[in-house]
This record gives sequence, structure tokens and C-alpha cells, in this order.
Amino acid sequence: MATEMACPGAGMTQEAAFFKLMAAPVSLTFADNGMLILTGSGGQAAVLKRAI
Repeated sequence: MATEMACPGAGMTQEAAFFKLMAAPVSLTFADNGMLILTGSGGQAAVLKRAI
């Protein structure tokens, strides 16, 4: 699944990197500060912070 609209600049770059990360198995870590860290087998990571 992907967004239906193209975003200018960094938005599309972030989306492409996230989908590349999620294409393979990832490990999940819940940090003490509430962030979710997704780490791929190659060491690449996405750090997700709750907005609300």
C-alpha cells in the first residue's frame, strides 16, 4: 500500500525509504521515551514518535 498523492521533496523520499525498510523483516523496540524503533536486517532504522 502506498499513498495516492505525490508529495514534493522529502515526503516522497521518506515514504520510499519506509517502504523499502518494511519490505523485509524488521525488529520492533519500544524505547523508554515512548518511541517505536523499527530496525531492518541491514541496520537501517525508522524511529516513530507519537504525535498526540
